[in-house]
Formats: sequence, C-alpha cells, structure tokens
Amino acid sequence: MINPNGPQRKPLPACWLLRGLWLLIYMLSTAPAFSHGAGYELLAGGVVGVRASFDSGQPMAYAPVLIFPPGETQPQLTTSTDSRGVVCFAPDRAGIWVLQVRAEGGHGLRINLDVEESMLSASAAGSTGGFSNWQKLAMAACVLWGFAATALFFRRRKEQ
Repeated sequence: MINPNGPQRKPLPACWLLRGLWLLIYMLSTAPAFSHGAGYELLAGGVVGVRASFDSGQPMAYAPVLIFPPGETQPQLTTSTDSRGVVCFAPDRAGIWVLQVRAEGGHGLRINLDVEESMLSASAAGSTGGFSNWQKLAMAACVLWGFAATALFFRRRKEQ
C-alpha cells in the first residue's frame, strides 16, 4: 500500500546529532580566533622572555616596548622586540610587571606578568611553556571524539 503522506523518513542517527553539536561547539569556540588582535607567550631561558604576535601568528617585529616594575608609573626599561617579536628582560624584584607592546596600525598588548621569587633566581623555572588548560581540554575532547567516531563507524559496519 502506498502512503498518501509520501515516504516515511527515518530519524537521524545519534551520530549526526553529535556531529552537529560538535560543529556548533567548534564554531562558537573559534570565533574569537578569527578577529584581528594580538597575543603573547612566555619563553623559557635565563631571563623572562615574551613573544608578542598578532592573532594571525605574525610576530610583532621591532615593536616598541615599555616595561614597568611593580607599583611604578614610569617605565624602568624602554626597548623594542626583535625580528621574531621577542623581548627579554631580567626582573630585579617579585611582583606584577607590566609590559606594553605597541605595533603599527594601533595594535598592541598590555601584559601583566606576575614574577615570583623563584623566577628571580631561575627565570626559566617559572615559565608557563607548553599547552594551556584550554588547549589540553580541546585535545582530550578531540581524542575522545575520535574514539567514539571510530566505534560508531565499526558498529554501523557490523549492522549492515
């Protein structure tokens, strides 16, 4: 017998719902990354080093830098980044150091860098190199997603 309402559709499998949800999460979490701005990372070494770059990854080469010690309104050091966007300095006391990096086009950074006592004797020990907590969480989610997708793929194969 022919159905007057047309052929009946099967409901979407759960994997399509998960894919849609994953795509939505991905789009919402990466939206700020598409904006044009600037960022920094701490470098390991004998002194405190900061690499300043635009969101595109291009370094802020030869950008002027003002370095303010804790509690001061006048910069202790005025310098510039190198061709890789790196600036290094040796703090002489613990506290929150402020670095202002200015690039062409009005872009810039204001970095509040908390220098601890342990960083004064061994600056590299206080560096936060590696991955941030958000990056670790995203990597773990991708690995779990890969396992789930592989399991669903082979499960579907067995059912056919």
